[in-house]
Amino acid sequence: MGPLLFLIYINDLPDVVFNLVKLFADDTKLSARIRSLSDCQKLQTHLSALQSWSKIWLLQFNISKCKVLRLGCNPPAMTYSLEASDGSTVVLEESKCERDLGVMVHNELKFGQQVDAVVLKANRQLVLIKRSFTYLDEKTLVLLYTSLVRPLLEYANVTWPVSFKKDIDKLERVQRRATSLLPHITQLHYQDRLKILTYRVLSTEGFEAT
Repeated sequence: MGPLLFLIYINDLPDVVFNLVKLFADDTKLSARIRSLSDCQKLQTHLSALQSWSKIWLLQFNISKCKVLRLGCNPPAMTYSLEASDGSTVVLEESKCERDLGVMVHNELKFGQQVDAVVLKANRQLVLIKRSFTYLDEKTLVLLYTSLVRPLLEYANVTWPVSFKKDIDKLERVQRRATSLLPHITQLHYQDRLKILTYRVLSTEGFEAT
């Protein structure tokens, strides 16, 4: 009942502003299209409206976690502020990159940091697999990779398209490293390792080509 009651409690929050508001659990994102100084002033007005709502319902925002992320080419550089609990005005920090539901969003919509983050997680998972299994065959390796590693690389990937070759290579090296976990084929060329894993797994009952 906890999450449900919390959602009911904050259900009217989007009604206090006219800008687009996105809510997920206890995270709130307020976005606006900025074309002029008046748009900046409207956004500040809506920020103040959100804070007034939070005071009425005794649900204060954590100002230290409130950041400004500017997207686009040369947006107007106006500062935004919120009122602290002691009544002082705090200018919100501007960020170049923020994590949004597990995805690193850069102000220039470049996803190199996102690629680095998922590659790091995937490589750690490969290390865990290597340390946990004294014996691996083709079927087990593919099953572990598709269950524990590949979902990390594919999480929300429609929102962070990879367009730079260096990022593609980083992602590909994860799979390259995974295929080398089998001692009896680690000396083979990467393409040969892929063929062996593909043919042998597809010939095993329970697996099919996709």
